[in-house]
Amino acid sequence: MQEDRFLYDSRPPVRQVFADGLYRSLSRRYPNESVNQTEEMPIERSIQRFFTWKYAVLALCAVAILIGTLSEPVRAKALEVIKMIAGFKVEEQSESPFKGLAGEGEISATETVNAVLPLQAETPLPTPTSPEVTVYSIPTVPVIEALNNPPFSFGLPVWVPEGFELDANVGIANSGDWVSLVWEHPDGREIQMLVEREYAGYILPAGEDSSEEIEINGEPALLVRGFWDAEHQWDSQRQIMIGWVQGERFYRLTYSNRLPATKSLMPIEGDLEPILAELIRMAESIP
Repeated sequence: MQEDRFLYDSRPPVRQVFADGLYRSLSRRYPNESVNQTEEMPIERSIQRFFTWKYAVLALCAVAILIGTLSEPVRAKALEVIKMIAGFKVEEQSESPFKGLAGEGEISATETVNAVLPLQAETPLPTPTSPEVTVYSIPTVPVIEALNNPPFSFGLPVWVPEGFELDANVGIANSGDWVSLVWEHPDGREIQMLVEREYAGYILPAGEDSSEEIEINGEPALLVRGFWDAEHQWDSQRQIMIGWVQGERFYRLTYSNRLPATKSLMPIEGDLEPILAELIRMAESIP
């Protein structure tokens, strides 16, 4: 499929040591089919090419048999570690990449922000395969100052769900590559809008079977339902996020429910579909 092409293009090269070892092993197993490589007759070069392809086919068959013997869930994991959804690389996993970062308690607000904010350009972005995750502070400026002197041009939603008010401060990366605005509700609900200068192609972590493609203004967009809970397991009711590219900018709107005192994430009660409809309406109101 076209969506899987990037997996083929980014495959690692076969090591020469492995190729030579496989050739020697098969030559010992089929001694009658060995070829004297020092002679230069055309007919022998044809035979050599035939057996080279035969060895390659045997190796491919061995890989196919190995994959076929795996159980369905394990086979799906092996073949779909990274998914391409609406133009974004999404890696789905069962456990949180923050496990072991801050003990076994509730994931903090700082950790949650770092899950959706890209780091500085000179700092590697934590991914589910990274052994360590570093917590970074987020510089903020007054919203009026940020809107009057933004690091790059971006749009603000014309429509916002009833009861939500824009926070007085805006997070801005020191590099100027992203800005983060938050609309808060008195009962603890909030909507964060993260705008990046561009989508740089990095991997977005998510829970298993949590991501799908939707449309915003008729264009492909990413939907992720949920976030990791206090036990670092994915909870499909803990958060909802949509992401899309508009112009050159990468926008993300994230709806969550927090305890006002601690800002800890809480499960969202009820049906998520009306919330998703509001997020899409909010996104489509951005000029």
